[in-house]
Amino acid sequence: MAVIGKIRSNVSLLIFVIAIAMLAFLMMDALSSSTNSGGQEGLVSGTINGKEISSIGYQQKVEQLNNQQQGVDDERRLQIREQAWDAYVQDIVAKDEFSKLGLALSDAEVKDVIINNPSLRSSFQDETGAFSMERFSEYLDRIKNPETEQDRDLQGRWMDFETQILDSKLRTKYQTMIRKAAYAPSYWVEMDNELKTRSAEIDYVFVPYTSIPDADVSITDADLSSYLNANRSTYSGKKATRSMEYVVFPVKASKADTLDAQKRITAGIADLKSMEDAARALKKHASETPFTDSYFTSTQLNSSRRDTLFTLKEGEVYGPYYESGSYKAAKAVKRVLVADSAQVQVITRNFSATASPDQVKATADSIYQKLQAGASFAELAEKHSEHSSKTKGGDLGYIKPGSMPVGLTELNNAVFYEHGAGDTFVQATNTGVSVVRVNKANRTTPAIQFAFLTRSISASKATRDMIYQNAKRFAGENRTLDGFRTAAGAQNLAVKSGENLEANDYKIDGLGVADDLINWAFKPSKDEVSDKVFSVSNKVPSGATLESFVVAAVTARTNGGAATVESVRSTIEPLVRNQKKAAKILEKIGSSSDLNAVASAAGQEVKSASAVTFNATSISGIGNEPAVQSAIFGLADGAVSSPIEGARGVYVVKAKSFNAPSAVDVSSARKAAGALFSNGSNTVFQDLVKSAEVEDTRYKTRDY
Repeated sequence: MAVIGKIRSNVSLLIFVIAIAMLAFLMMDALSSSTNSGGQEGLVSGTINGKEISSIGYQQKVEQLNNQQQGVDDERRLQIREQAWDAYVQDIVAKDEFSKLGLALSDAEVKDVIINNPSLRSSFQDETGAFSMERFSEYLDRIKNPETEQDRDLQGRWMDFETQILDSKLRTKYQTMIRKAAYAPSYWVEMDNELKTRSAEIDYVFVPYTSIPDADVSITDADLSSYLNANRSTYSGKKATRSMEYVVFPVKASKADTLDAQKRITAGIADLKSMEDAARALKKHASETPFTDSYFTSTQLNSSRRDTLFTLKEGEVYGPYYESGSYKAAKAVKRVLVADSAQVQVITRNFSATASPDQVKATADSIYQKLQAGASFAELAEKHSEHSSKTKGGDLGYIKPGSMPVGLTELNNAVFYEHGAGDTFVQATNTGVSVVRVNKANRTTPAIQFAFLTRSISASKATRDMIYQNAKRFAGENRTLDGFRTAAGAQNLAVKSGENLEANDYKIDGLGVADDLINWAFKPSKDEVSDKVFSVSNKVPSGATLESFVVAAVTARTNGGAATVESVRSTIEPLVRNQKKAAKILEKIGSSSDLNAVASAAGQEVKSASAVTFNATSISGIGNEPAVQSAIFGLADGAVSSPIEGARGVYVVKAKSFNAPSAVDVSSARKAAGALFSNGSNTVFQDLVKSAEVEDTRYKTRDY
């Protein structure tokens, strides 16, 4: 856990956390109530079962998850917010359920969970390595009244940690109750076995809906309304959505920007040639590729100009040239011969709180002197090295350029480019000092140290401003959807769409992260076209970030709550069309119980299927048709069904025969079923959320 790592690295934190743990035992109810969702003042993020939930707890959860991340980009930031919301809602629903059941942790359980937490026990040890309860008590008074900002911050960190482990224990307790309650009675086992193993042999006629042309059926809004009313439960609780069309104004470099990049590289070539300090020359001309002391063989250099660059002599410059969206000039600073691999031994001493860099360097120098006097490298490595290779006499085996082990990467240049076989030397790294011996290295491969002066071809501020003004003018001059579409066509702008977007969505397929644009669409407005130009930036597979300006128009708005015909039209229209086609098919085939007559009337043929079971996911030759499976197992031997309206067409089925179910070992099957029921405890908290009435209104507190 991250907090434990911070505890170990800070002695004062150790003291604080030990005492705050004791305080937690005494103040559990008061502290836990401070993070409760209900009754807080401030903005509201939504409701759960009609109860308002504050934004405060949600934002705390967001911050908690953000603190566990590094280098978060916009998309990841928004993903974290969704993860935090899901976790926050689940926490509230779970706690409500615990409260209904009277489920809680006793004082003894709380104490046991905290004191016996493995991470805590390893952090609070006495001189013998045992957990020290004395240290908890010793600082109790100080922790009851934290005086400094640091103490208050640490108290917050502790509470996050404490809440995590106690909530986990309570959840485990709840899940255990469910697992213990799981039981499969004998009648259920026998019924389940019959559904799985009793099978049918059938003949059937299938008349697909596609046999009736779409033009032969007409659908009215009254038809759709009737269907929706009959299936209201299926379409209840729909979320509000917006659909939009948008045009994109990509921010691309102009011809002037391209020429400017080329001129800047050309202007720097003279200094790159004349200045001995290549790094200084690159800095002077603001190269986007800083100087490194790395060397490249021809196979290691990732460049389309590799062959040309490897013809350069030391001090020679090639360029300007274009490559991968940039203009460049390259200088061969130094040429050497390197080994494809080297067999190396190391003795490493690390910097630490008790060993300063000077002390570590002195120790390494002493080891080096002993080696020069004839001491065994392997013996000194085993005795003095702090690298994992000490058990092998410091032997790293054969290492290739660029593949030094973790903690030793800074040795790469020294081993491969500055020393050769038989050399022993002392080399400082970022974490310590190493004594190195190169036992074998055949330096035959040419390698070059390059200085690359680069300037990417990107849109200048003037170009960006011009593109923005074009987008702004387009938005200002076209305030209706019809005007928007007409102007886009006249300017050869591709009109793209985002369909059925929900209030807290943050991505649009084909556009990328666009949370502020989606949020605009949900703001109360009579405008069809956005009065604001939105900036959208997204990374492409190459790693580059592309910016675009976007102008959008709302094409459809649906409100949340009960579904309307308009809100579900695209979903139910195909279903109503199939119902009308089914009626025409029924007229055609009549009510005959003779499959051959049905097939003849419909222009189809009689087919067969075998080993059909009730709970299979599909029927061979038919596919997934639950209505057909259900009808089959309601028939007697030899009986013919009435026409069945399925998902793909109308079916008439004859049950030729049924095979008896297999014998079942009730005792073994009961155990297996009980284990299956118990597995349901793994998803119980997600299921609780699904059964709750959750309204997410975060979008109302988000500005664009």
